[in-house]
Amino acid sequence: MVRTIKDKDKEKKKPGRKPKLIIEDQILMTLQYLREYRTYYHIGKDWKISESSVCRIVHKIENILIKSCQFRLPGKKKLWQSSIISYSNRNFEKTSIIHAPYNNNLILKIGRRIINNVRK
Repeated sequence: MVRTIKDKDKEKKKPGRKPKLIIEDQILMTLQYLREYRTYYHIGKDWKISESSVCRIVHKIENILIKSCQFRLPGKKKLWQSSIISYSNRNFEKTSIIHAPYNNNLILKIGRRIINNVRK
């Protein structure tokens, strides 16, 4: 990851001001955000930078890693196909009856389909 980010950083046309955090710390901060689901505010307090700087750094690192195609997960279709193969022997069709007293309806839920039967 570090090598990918450093290569992309060298390609910048305008060097600009030096960042407060080195690239390794920026990656660590991004991973901390993705892993712990903490807010930008609290991460900024830990690293002693502003909330907007944390947001910019996280988005920058995420975009570079996504465009590099080295750190991607397989697509949704591929994951779905692998899960179908592993769960093909199980029966997921479950039927459950839900009583909704507020409108006197009997709701029959079969798998993902919901059938409403009105009681009179």
